[in-house]
Amino acid sequence: MNFPVRWWGACALAGMMLAASPARAAEWPERPLHFITTSAAGSPLDTMMRALGKELGDVLGQTVVVENRPGGTGAVGMNMALNAPADGYTVVSATGSTSFLMAEKDSRFQPSDFIFLRALQTEPSSVAVRKDSPYHSLKDLVEALKRQPDKVNIGGYATAGFHQYVLYRLEQKAGFKSTWIPYQGGTRRCWR
Repeated sequence: MNFPVRWWGACALAGMMLAASPARAAEWPERPLHFITTSAAGSPLDTMMRALGKELGDVLGQTVVVENRPGGTGAVGMNMALNAPADGYTVVSATGSTSFLMAEKDSRFQPSDFIFLRALQTEPSSVAVRKDSPYHSLKDLVEALKRQPDKVNIGGYATAGFHQYVLYRLEQKAGFKSTWIPYQGGTRRCWR
């Protein structure tokens, strides 16, 4: 039998949640599960969490409630999960930006606070311009940014997260400065 990748992810997640509450494994789940997604409704992360919640719900025969808690590069959702009972009923989404959040010197969150199930989703980043844009390559765009850095704003998810870090490294390597416009969810990323 050929099972979809999401099904395997749902089964793996069920195993991880059971590991969080081994004493109650025989009865689990006896009530709905709670998924917290750290991005806005309609974002790729939200879409993945909802698809995984549906698959997991089908596998377990239990409802999975998905709640959006964007903000603070994931801090809002992570805080909500950290304050939930450690009973195997709450899952929070984590992204590459979450690792930056945890690496901050005064971070409220530590990797040891959570059990991580890795690589449920990949989300490649890209640079796109309109078809009628004067920029036909990344080199063209970087040269324009060097000439007039105040004319281009670059937008993406969160402040001090993965996408801003990638931009920062590009700025360092290519020798330009730009203005970062953070969005609360992963549904908008644009260069203007």
